[in-house]
Amino acid sequence: MTDIYSAIADATRRQILDALAAKPLTVSELVAITGEAQPTVSKHLKTLRELGLVSSETVGQNHIYTLDAAPLTDVSAWLSSLLGATIAADLESKLGDVGEKVGAQLGSWLAAGSTWLGEQVNERVDIEADAEKLGRDLGRKLAEAKHEAERLAREAETAARGKIDQTFADVKRRFKGDHEGPQTD
Repeated sequence: MTDIYSAIADATRRQILDALAAKPLTVSELVAITGEAQPTVSKHLKTLRELGLVSSETVGQNHIYTLDAAPLTDVSAWLSSLLGATIAADLESKLGDVGEKVGAQLGSWLAAGSTWLGEQVNERVDIEADAEKLGRDLGRKLAEAKHEAERLAREAETAARGKIDQTFADVKRRFKGDHEGPQTD
């Protein structure tokens, strides 16, 4: 028995499959399309029928053939993966050079744009920055934040100690109350 790859390797069978993809046809119509003799077309149809690629229905004295493309799914998947890999490699090689050129152009545009933007900002905004003053102000703010954090930590510690002392006193009172019962001599 012929496998599906051998079946579609034959040009006449591919021509028959192409014709049947458009619409169901009779043997006579396929003979006219292929230009082959009726026995040759019938032999090809038999091979395609055995592989499940075509089915036939008898209408009067005619056999109407219809394409069943389901068995071609594996072939299609294989070709797609093969073509996909080939196309991807081809695009990668072609776009690699283009990508480098585009990247270089974009980089120069961005650099020019940032320079222009910097100039525009400097023209419109008059900022006089005194580095020493900024350093002193920053140092002062950091010292204030440190002082505030230390104050809050002391307050939290005092509150926690108070809760611990209160809890300890409560436990002591309960323990003393449990052990103070009537004493006998």
